Amino acid sequence: MFAPEVINNLTDAIAEQLEDKMTKKYHPTVSREEAMDLIGCSAAVFNEIRKRDDFQFVHIEGISSRYSTANLIEWINGRRK
Repeated sequence: MFAPEVINNLTDAIAEQLEDKMTKKYHPTVSREEAMDLIGCSAAVFNEIRKRDDFQFVHIEGISSRYSTANLIEWINGRRK
C-alpha cells in the first residue's frame, strides 16, 4: 500500500498535467458550448450553474457567452468555491 503523501503527490501531479492539456486544447476563453462540453452537462443544467454565486468568477464581464478557460477548470476542480 502507498503512503498517503505519495498518493497526494501523485494525484496533484496528474491534476496538473490534465489541467495543462485541457488549457492547451482550448483557447483562453471558451464559448457556452465549449464550457458545457468541459463540464459535461446539458444546456438546462448549464443555465442553473451560471446562476450560482461560486460560478460568477468564470464569466468574462462585458463579453456575452464567453468564459475564462483557466477559471472554468479551477471551478471544475473545486479549487474555488
